[in-house]
Amino acid sequence: MYFQRFSQELSNPLALSLLSGSDIANAEQATTLSLLFWAIVAKSIAAEKCNELDDFPEGAEFWNEKLMNSISGYLERMGFDQQWDEVVDSQ
Repeated sequence: MYFQRFSQELSNPLALSLLSGSDIANAEQATTLSLLFWAIVAKSIAAEKCNELDDFPEGAEFWNEKLMNSISGYLERMGFDQQWDEVVDSQ
């Protein structure tokens, strides 16, 4: 639900495709998903500062950590951990 909310707000077609059941197909998509994570972090922190996270009372940090674990684990299982690491290192 958290991923879905911010993916929709950011109008990210790859994320919306993943939510529909598609999988990452290549390194470019893996990089895009990794970058999306950081965009969600920024957007969620801004939303939290404006008291717009009522549906997520645990707060942005809690949900971003869960999302980070999910995305990094997914990319690792799919063989794209290098793309995740490169994006994390660039942040």
